[in-house]
Amino acid sequence: MPRLKKIYVLFLTSILLCSCGKSDPIASNKALTNTEKAIEIGDNYIKGDLSSDDAKDQLEDILSNLQYADEYSFEEKIADPTKYADYYLQFYISSLNIHILIDGNRSISDADTFDNVIESLDKLKEEYDKYD
Repeated sequence: MPRLKKIYVLFLTSILLCSCGKSDPIASNKALTNTEKAIEIGDNYIKGDLSSDDAKDQLEDILSNLQYADEYSFEEKIADPTKYADYYLQFYISSLNIHILIDGNRSISDADTFDNVIESLDKLKEEYDKYD
């Protein structure tokens, strides 16, 4: 019978935790705001509303805003969830930038390079949702 009580308490606790409102964001406001901009740039590139050069330039501006996150040590990222989140958002924005750069190079661009941009953008959106 004690085991059944433990399961019941665990079940009630999980329901209580699931019913709580959204918690505070893990990433910093600076990283989240810049990630929102990067997602918008990626969406505009995929729709064809933005050239690869313009997208690359805008993403590089965002990456310069997030340069601080790239300089965190491994220990700092492990010890501080905000630093960890900021670093990974910066990482995935950088990945998107690289994929757009490759896709924009006419000598190597093809359907696969465009699909890589889409996958990179999807991963960035996933990470944004995870840390927001």
